[in-house]
Amino acid sequence: MKKLPLLDLVTFISAFLLFQIELIVAKIFLPHYGGSYLVWGSCIVFFQAALLFGYLYSHFVIRALGIARYRYVHLGLMLLPLLFFPGRALVVGTAESPFSLSFDVFYRLLITIGPVFFVLSTISLVTQATLAGSDLPSRDNPYVLYAVSNLGSFAALLSYPFVFELLLPLSQQLLIWRGLYLLLLVLYALAILAIPMRGTCALGTCTKAHVPNKTGRWLLLGAGGVIMFLAVNNIITIKIAPLPLLWILPLCVYLLAFVLNFKRTPWCPSWISDKAHVVLGLSALMYFLIHQGIFPVIVELLLLLAALFVLCMYCQNQLIRSKPEDEGDLTFFYVMISLGSFIGGIATSWVIPLLSAELIEYLIGLIVIAMTLPAPKTAGAHGKIYYIRMVVYFVIFMTAWPVVFYEYNIVALIFMVLVVVAVYRELVKEKNFVVISLGCLLCVLPYSEMFWRNEVSIHKKRNYYGTLRVVETRGTRLLYHGTTLHGSQVLGPENEREPTMYYDRHSPVAGGMTSDRFNFKKIGTVGLGVGMVAAYTRPGQTLDFYELDPDVGTVADGFFTYTKNAAARVRTIYGDARLSLDKRPGAKYDLIVIDAFGGDAIPVHLLTVEMIAKYKQHLNPRGIILFHVSNRYLQLSPALARVAYATGTNVCYKMGRSSTYTGLITTWVGMTWDHDYFTTLTEDLKWGKYNKDAVIKKYRPWTDDYSSVLPIIKSDELIIAVRKLKLGN
Repeated sequence: MKKLPLLDLVTFISAFLLFQIELIVAKIFLPHYGGSYLVWGSCIVFFQAALLFGYLYSHFVIRALGIARYRYVHLGLMLLPLLFFPGRALVVGTAESPFSLSFDVFYRLLITIGPVFFVLSTISLVTQATLAGSDLPSRDNPYVLYAVSNLGSFAALLSYPFVFELLLPLSQQLLIWRGLYLLLLVLYALAILAIPMRGTCALGTCTKAHVPNKTGRWLLLGAGGVIMFLAVNNIITIKIAPLPLLWILPLCVYLLAFVLNFKRTPWCPSWISDKAHVVLGLSALMYFLIHQGIFPVIVELLLLLAALFVLCMYCQNQLIRSKPEDEGDLTFFYVMISLGSFIGGIATSWVIPLLSAELIEYLIGLIVIAMTLPAPKTAGAHGKIYYIRMVVYFVIFMTAWPVVFYEYNIVALIFMVLVVVAVYRELVKEKNFVVISLGCLLCVLPYSEMFWRNEVSIHKKRNYYGTLRVVETRGTRLLYHGTTLHGSQVLGPENEREPTMYYDRHSPVAGGMTSDRFNFKKIGTVGLGVGMVAAYTRPGQTLDFYELDPDVGTVADGFFTYTKNAAARVRTIYGDARLSLDKRPGAKYDLIVIDAFGGDAIPVHLLTVEMIAKYKQHLNPRGIILFHVSNRYLQLSPALARVAYATGTNVCYKMGRSSTYTGLITTWVGMTWDHDYFTTLTEDLKWGKYNKDAVIKKYRPWTDDYSSVLPIIKSDELIIAVRKLKLGN
């Protein structure tokens, strides 16, 4: 085996395993802790912190011992995880803990995958330092192994949903992962024996410690790329299509930019560096256009990903161009990139959602990148007043153009693009004004909607679960979660008790709840929305809402009156429904309504075989479960039917068209273990039956060990959908 491919293989496999275990362990944790975003957010914080710590450790220990000696020590370090996972089974344990959820997740990650994750996070720097300190001909460019590392991460990310998650349960995924880690140990040991070093002073002990003068630039470029890919991920999730499969695309683009720029012969078109200021301006324009929702979803995705690719290419190209001249600074270079990424990730994931109801992180990312623009080759020929006026005119143009171009067309779009290009060609001559212009757009963003919409926003709130917006238009009050309409109420005393949308009088759920053939005394609902289920309650009934997001409860009680006007006794229980039901073993219901989508995203852990069994424990013998499965991008109905058949449950479905919203089709799935109730649903209320053999043949039941949304994606809807929903006449 050739010597250099050994290092390539070690680097590739270690990065592959690093990203695979991130995805696997996060999926394992969700059923134990519920579907709270804080679970994934805590995982992200842990991963970034562990990666930074691994880089810091590698930097200091290689500098202290020298890579020639340390590589033997590192073999011993790689054996250490065998005392934990992957040497032992990965056991999460119970989520009951005296600690807060985020701290408990962090703690359990630390004691389960902490040792192996730390070891894997160090390998890329160790292999690069080994190459730099070796006698191999390619030692002058050890950074090529960083491209290999990112290629391994890219392969792990792309293969997981399309291969591992689709075909294998978690138990088999972990088995393959553990086998690959043993292979990694063997390959690393072979690399130590096969690669000759220049001496004990190689890359470490003979290098003087100092702080390179490019430290700040490395930090900003590291932060800028991470902020942009996380911001694009947030826009996709909240504004466009909250489809989990799409979440991998921004990170794939981010990693691909590293691969292309750090490979042996870097590839980056010169115009990306030369015209970065124009790209920043056009990216800002695109951000404002996407806020309007005027393009089909697939077009918005392509625009966002194209802009992200160019911006990440700029950041990674500037990093490789500014790499340290002294090989002793190699590890410090990566420490600063990792520190910038950590700061950018924490700010985007944890801080910004609590500071602003708008998705300002995209503009913040553009500002950070703008701060790294090189100094102009020629100074501006005009005074500062000229550039200040240009910024003012540009900000007015960006926020007020919807008034001028009421009907969007290609001519208007071309005109806007030309204006942006012309403005930024001037502003770049005084580089600081590029930053100032983007900062001004950031400041006016919260006030720009008054020009864009015919509706009046009366409440906005953003938290870790997404964005909530309450608006009024045409005598109706509406609640949006991201861009998904989650509930509405017609204003006025004569209409405020009338349910609308998915729950209007023509909906399948209305027929089930009002039928005199059922006797529902106790009702449990997973998902509050605006509380429209309460409109169908009668005196003597009790209604328990299980709601993850406390801010939804604030909106439902403060801006809508369904729960206040309910005839039943209403309670709201906050927290993930799976965990909340575990804490209330005595809670029994005659009817359980499941309507728990965040945006259009599906909490898979609430629709598994194990969860159906849990619902059954909380359902009286003569009871029904109704699932709201309307979704723009996922065909949930047959997938849920497959889960029902796996649990021996009678299952049926019904679709209805809303009379209050144009084009809104609502779909419900019913489950019951009572034969008489099933007959009432299918024969008297005309609910449809599935072709059981066809469903079983086509779909695999979702469990805590296996789930994949890939087989149920509505690809045609994703391509042609435009994010608009209109009130009916």
